[in-house]
Parts: sequence; structure tokens; C-alpha cells
Amino acid sequence: MVNVVHNKPKDRTYANVKSVASVPKGFQVPQQVNPSVLFELGDQGYDAEIFASLPEWMRNTILESRELKSMNQDYSQEEPQGTPEFDDEIAF
Repeated sequence: MVNVVHNKPKDRTYANVKSVASVPKGFQVPQQVNPSVLFELGDQGYDAEIFASLPEWMRNTILESRELKSMNQDYSQEEPQGTPEFDDEIAF
């Protein structure tokens, strides 16, 4: 179960997750309607077929994300080319 709080700092409303909890015992959970999908960017997780199956608004969100832009890759909405490169060096 997700507790969402709406904040209105100015002229926009933001939905922020406040907490996440397990479903209480005895609570009836409806059947899943849409299939679960895992989409990842990277050498071992990226799948162009899954990307193409996502709704347009979701593909656009991914294409405009800071994460993808930081990978310096050029993806088209219809057919992403190649796999993004990651820098596996982690500085501690």
C-alpha cells in the first residue's frame, strides 16, 4: 500500500510518496490487470522490444530523463539504436 501526499508549492501539484507498507491481513487484493514489465537501460537490461511496447508518454519520459542524457545516447522514439554505455567505476 502506498501513501501519497499532494503538495502545492505554487501553481503545480506534486504527488509525493510518503510511505509504503504491505497489504494488511484479510484485505482483498484485486487481480492484476496489466502484465508486469521490467525495462532497464544498460548492457544487460536494455530491450528494444520492451521499450517499443511502452506507452508513448512513458517512452518520452525515458527519452527526456537525466539518466539517459547522461549516458550520451541518441535514441529515437520508434526504434532505439544500440545499448547505452555505463561507467562501472565507482569512486569511494
